[in-house]
Amino acid sequence: MELTVPVALLAGIVSFASPCFLPIVPVFVGQLVGSGPGRVDRRVALGNSLAFVAGFSIVFIALWASLGLLGRSLGPHAVHARILGGAVLVFMGLHVAGILRLPVLDRLVRGRLPVAGGTTSVWRAGLMGVVFGAGWTPCIGPVLSGILTLATVSSTVWSGMLLMTAYCLGLGLPIVAVALG
Repeated sequence: MELTVPVALLAGIVSFASPCFLPIVPVFVGQLVGSGPGRVDRRVALGNSLAFVAGFSIVFIALWASLGLLGRSLGPHAVHARILGGAVLVFMGLHVAGILRLPVLDRLVRGRLPVAGGTTSVWRAGLMGVVFGAGWTPCIGPVLSGILTLATVSSTVWSGMLLMTAYCLGLGLPIVAVALG
């Protein structure tokens, strides 16, 4: 357990620096701190960036908890769920490769969060974090999946929660630093 917490923290930092996530950081930070002329209020930047991090952290930790609950409730049927999950994974891989096409999986859903007065409120920033967490970028998916797996096989719920929190901190602290910068 001693080694896995720093690994989870480092995994979050690696996710932040991934080629799919790093380029979108300015967009998120611009939405969090405002893009109008003039100086950015550091307290607003800190509050909004922390709310954003809290939003995606809630989603990632809830995802881990729900996977654990689902796995525990399946009991003897877990083998069938693994087979079904593997089939869905193969199916999705064929879709991504372009071999199999389902239009419903190609839909793009966008939402605009209005910015009042050039800045985003803490509640909107938190909602942005939740939305980000619910539809995270593809580059952090494999790393997040690895941390979800480590957290799921941890010896206690608290150690799993600690791993998920460390990952979220590793991903979130650089966002806070950029927002404050």
